[in-house]
Amino acid sequence: MIKYILKVLPFWTVMCVLAACSSSEDNHGEKNPDILPKAETTVIIYMAAENNLSGTASDNLSTIANASKTGNLSNNYLVAFVDKKSALPYVASFKDGKETRDSHYTCNEDFISADPEKMYETLAWIQTRYPANNYALILWGHCSGWLTENDTIATSQQKSTLQQAYGIDYGTDNAAPKSIWINIPTLANTLNRLKKFKYIIADCCNFQCVEVAYELRHCCEYTIGSPAEMPSKGVPYAKLVPLLFYTTEQNMQSIADGIFNQTIEGKHIPVSVIKTSELPALANKTQELVNMLYEENKEPSVSKVIHYFSDGTATGRTMYDMKDMFYTNLYTDAATAYQQWLQAYDNTVIYQKIDYDNPEWITDPWGPNINFYVMNIQPEKFGGCSMFFPLKRYDSASSSYARNYNRNILKLQWPHAIGLEKYCTPQ
Repeated sequence: MIKYILKVLPFWTVMCVLAACSSSEDNHGEKNPDILPKAETTVIIYMAAENNLSGTASDNLSTIANASKTGNLSNNYLVAFVDKKSALPYVASFKDGKETRDSHYTCNEDFISADPEKMYETLAWIQTRYPANNYALILWGHCSGWLTENDTIATSQQKSTLQQAYGIDYGTDNAAPKSIWINIPTLANTLNRLKKFKYIIADCCNFQCVEVAYELRHCCEYTIGSPAEMPSKGVPYAKLVPLLFYTTEQNMQSIADGIFNQTIEGKHIPVSVIKTSELPALANKTQELVNMLYEENKEPSVSKVIHYFSDGTATGRTMYDMKDMFYTNLYTDAATAYQQWLQAYDNTVIYQKIDYDNPEWITDPWGPNINFYVMNIQPEKFGGCSMFFPLKRYDSASSSYARNYNRNILKLQWPHAIGLEKYCTPQ
């Protein structure tokens, strides 16, 4: 076995038959006695673990249960939906050091946790049964930022070195090497049907990109996570559980600090907090810089720009640090416009953190995909949020998937909000 399995991995995807979980009819209805007393905050962990992280899920659940001894749970709920290998999905709550399965949530057959309708039904059920003034969500599993397939649920029988958004379910009870993902636009549409979340923590890789945050801007007030890869052990729940129930902006930073302060092989992962209400203003300022970046049909210089994901090739770099890209290319020639943009950026990405003395983080164990030595990671460059920038090299890439980067990005809203689409398609 490899020492670390990052929350991002190659995949096989096929169509499968979905089977539903059900809850007792007594659980539904405003006057139903099975609806629990209203709390201040309900935190939901959506644990998509029917994949190679199933063992890690068990470890995390034990840690979460133990941390609930000291968590502020007197007037709050900490609930997890769990879908692991070789077991039926279930819902559990945590308190006083114990994990208690909810007997009112029954599941007769396995189902795909990445299916949008099943995700909605599950989260809506939890919000109904565990009512609160505030809701928060932790997305646990694999993720690949904005990368997307054509379908609502990625369905391809071809092996790929790249991934498709959030979740991944290997299929019912891991019966075959199937891989089913949910695209970010579909994820946003699913979460938009629910009561709004105060924050979403991404316990998964590459989530903290502007494209994802923009899709989720109506779903939550803050996103917290890393633009880079997340080691399989995930966020440090022993430290985070006591922080999860405070919903001030300052506490969002405390949660980010808790994630950052965990070290693996002496390394920290970069982390940031995005305030989603500021994204439209950032889009407005970004459009001006984008036009400068691509004026007269030129392309930005990317060779030394901070990047967070790569398949090991130049064309595989798709997630560049948003702040560094504009700083590297425009600070000298367009300082005033850059500083105005930076103010909007700082209002949006309200907190970011990296270890400047040792800026490396754990990356894909199947190969040294990130070349840290080409990146001069300094405070004026690091922004903690990635963005896709169209490049001609993608159109002629050897990988058929990479050749679609400049088109697939247009399935998300962000490039249209900043006028990027005219630079994304081949001329």
